[in-house]
Amino acid sequence: MFRRSATRKEGHADSIWTVAWGPSAHIVSGAVDGTVRRWEHDEGRAEEGEEVKSAETITHTHSFEGHQLGVVSAAIHPGGNILATTCVDCRIRIYDLQECTIKKEIDAGAVESWTASFSGLKPHLATGSQRGAVNIFSYETGEKLTSMETGGGFVMSVAYSPDGQHVAAGGNGGQVSVFDCESSQQQMKHTTSHTMPVRSCAFAKDGNLLLTASDDKLINIYDPRQSQVVASLAGHSSWVLSVAMSPDGKGFATGSADNKIKIWDLGLRRCVHTFDDHADQVWSVAYNDSGTRLVSGGDDGTLNVFQLET
Repeated sequence: MFRRSATRKEGHADSIWTVAWGPSAHIVSGAVDGTVRRWEHDEGRAEEGEEVKSAETITHTHSFEGHQLGVVSAAIHPGGNILATTCVDCRIRIYDLQECTIKKEIDAGAVESWTASFSGLKPHLATGSQRGAVNIFSYETGEKLTSMETGGGFVMSVAYSPDGQHVAAGGNGGQVSVFDCESSQQQMKHTTSHTMPVRSCAFAKDGNLLLTASDDKLINIYDPRQSQVVASLAGHSSWVLSVAMSPDGKGFATGSADNKIKIWDLGLRRCVHTFDDHADQVWSVAYNDSGTRLVSGGDDGTLNVFQLET
């Protein structure tokens, strides 16, 4: 069953640029107005013997203070207790997601912290840089540990592999890179597979495939080990702004400037469902930890949750 199961209109007063879903009922959203909010998702309950469940809800539970400008990305640590947000104000903020307290504020420098991704292996956070680098910070000390050069332009998207051994980067010129975290060496570099900015990237569950979403309306699938594109998928009629991998590794979701969300089968390399519930472009999509729900946010300021159970 594919359906919209919950909606929170005017979740923010301005465009929602980023959403994240931790290994709990917590959803986090960040907006152009500088606000970061935590939400509680409730799937509803049914009394024993009843056939119809009560409606799902999205309840605002906390607002994180600190950012003054647009929030570019929100990332939740795989362990579920740490939230990192990046902003146009060039600062990274690390929060305790459960206690709703700030743990660390990092001044990354001018446009040195665009989108962010947590390592599940070490206390590290990767961010993209306007000068074409992937910066690795310690989210415990705030220290910048290393900077890996892509050899291209503005790094607009980053993603750690599930095992924390590799980090991928997508740039505004269409370049896609993969680095080995131990050696900081670039293992893959593609400069012609996309012709426009790469807004989002995500590794498959086993780390053997990398997905990228681009303004050229394509989703590319790479084999980083062979440094090659294995598939290029079309379906959106405008920029593809976000890509998220399902927890079971069998599918993925994309959000687009065509106002649509598409659910894809990774093995079949095809779209299996399209949601058309947003009134404006969809900037971000994220799965819950079981893969049964997807949350989305976009320029209409609305948070939507979709049921993906079949």
